Amino acid sequence: STSDVSNISNTLSEEIEEEYEIELKSFFEHLREKIFGWEILKTDTEVVMVFKQGHSYQGKLVNCRMHGHGKFYWADGSVYVGDFYNGEMSGDGYLQWADLSWYEGQMRQGYRHGLGLFVQSVGFYTGSWQCGRRHGLGAMYYNRNHTSRDYYNGEWARDCKHGTGLRCYPSGAMYSGQW
Repeated sequence: STSDVSNISNTLSEEIEEEYEIELKSFFEHLREKIFGWEILKTDTEVVMVFKQGHSYQGKLVNCRMHGHGKFYWADGSVYVGDFYNGEMSGDGYLQWADLSWYEGQMRQGYRHGLGLFVQSVGFYTGSWQCGRRHGLGAMYYNRNHTSRDYYNGEWARDCKHGTGLRCYPSGAMYSGQW
């Protein structure tokens, strides 16, 4: 009958549309991988992304973005181990650069942001960060051992001493006041 043919035609049409949507979605996922230049290698609990530039990521993905705890390796040897949110380093983490300087603390949108410790060959800073710069209260020690009297402890703004602080010099001289 005509209604049977119509029902079969509608069912067949729905199946074809569903299969087409699956193939189209698969095509766009493949295209996205080619455009953004990474390949996903799946493991049991996480993914490994290998980028054309030599970088790699190991961790969780949500909506094709790094999200949750993970590890990002740059081609130059730098590494970040910590939290990601919506594709960016955000949360608590450890970042080590190729020159072996490192930061451990809070991150936001790829920047040091919040409380953290930054250690480099000439000394270290511990305190507050904002958008990758020392900002707020913090202490800068101008050598790597904490025993020297060569430090500044006080307020910072946009990576500069700013506000009230105490500067102790290796000679023993001190300045306490406004910067």
